[in-house]
Amino acid sequence: MTTPTAPAFTDWSGLRAALERTSGRYPSAAVEALRADRARYVPDMLAELQRLADDPSPLVADADVILHFHLIALLAEFREPAALAPVIALARRGEDDIEAILGDFVGELLGRALASLCAGRFDELVSLADDAAVDTWVRSAAVEALAVLALEGDLPHAEAVQRIVAVGEREAARLAGKLADDEHAPLLTLISGTLCDMAAVDALPAVRHWFEQGLVDKSFNGDLSALEAEFQVPLEERRRQLQDLKRGYVTSASESLAEWPMFKLPAAVGDVLHIDNGTPFARTDAKVGRNDPCPCGSGKKYKKCCGA
Repeated sequence: MTTPTAPAFTDWSGLRAALERTSGRYPSAAVEALRADRARYVPDMLAELQRLADDPSPLVADADVILHFHLIALLAEFREPAALAPVIALARRGEDDIEAILGDFVGELLGRALASLCAGRFDELVSLADDAAVDTWVRSAAVEALAVLALEGDLPHAEAVQRIVAVGEREAARLAGKLADDEHAPLLTLISGTLCDMAAVDALPAVRHWFEQGLVDKSFNGDLSALEAEFQVPLEERRRQLQDLKRGYVTSASESLAEWPMFKLPAAVGDVLHIDNGTPFARTDAKVGRNDPCPCGSGKKYKKCCGA
């Protein structure tokens, strides 16, 4: 069986086409071409990302369009600060659209990407975290970005903790008297976990207060005594743990994305799928998109069920 040769890319339009849609395989050749000539292509990448930020309707309309994932991950790898504004603009889209636009990217990579693109603009991350109109998981990613900056040494740990606690205190004040007895504050629950990951012992009084107010979901973080014990892990040990888990800056877009389930599917050629043993078989059912209901009948989206 003849091994196919890697495509030769000569311009942005060819690279864009290779990155635009999910095909079941990670587009390694296109990614390597962009890395090899990044000075030439970064302006095109930024312009494309800005177009999608200005009008994300193609992302909302078609779940197979994943160009923005590649652009954000690569520009984060390149530490390209001009990408921060369009990424934040995409992230600020309403909750009705954010799942279609970013989906699992929010929890998997957005925080690290924001940190990689920040270039000292900490206030922009705080503004995103403070914005109650933004999806809670996006706000949490902005908080995570501050933690990543501290982990990487580009924001003093004490300042990062202070900024994150301040976000939490403003959220607690905003929600005062507005929650039912059995309701919690999702952002404060997530912030408490982030502060724990940072071994932010100085933040414990604020976290205790949030627990006492019933704002933190114990089913997510455990009870207060368990969380307090986790806060006592030495900071350097926490740093090592997070580094081992690759929770710092995006250093390789390929490493960050290539293992996602969407890139582990059999490669489609027309209406035929070619599996690893070289035996083709005809597709008999409709292709399942990452945001479609899972065909197993669980009621979950495919990407969070059998496609995970």
